[in-house]
Amino acid sequence: MPEQLVDARVWGKERQLARRYPLICHLLDTAAVAGVLWERVLTDSARARLGGGAGPGAAVSAFGEFVGRFA
Repeated sequence: MPEQLVDARVWGKERQLARRYPLICHLLDTAAVAGVLWERVLTDSARARLGGGAGPGAAVSAFGEFVGRFA
């Protein structure tokens, strides 16, 4: 039997759902939405401020790498 790396018994949501939603799925959904907001909603200057002032390109790149580790 293969080793299970994620314990689906730990859940992140259950209200108004047919069954509990595993925490890992909730975290991946949240990361995906954060990535879309980062790329499509925030201005370059806002991304630069949130990225530590390294400049818009560096901030976007760093965030993309961070989200990519979860996807």
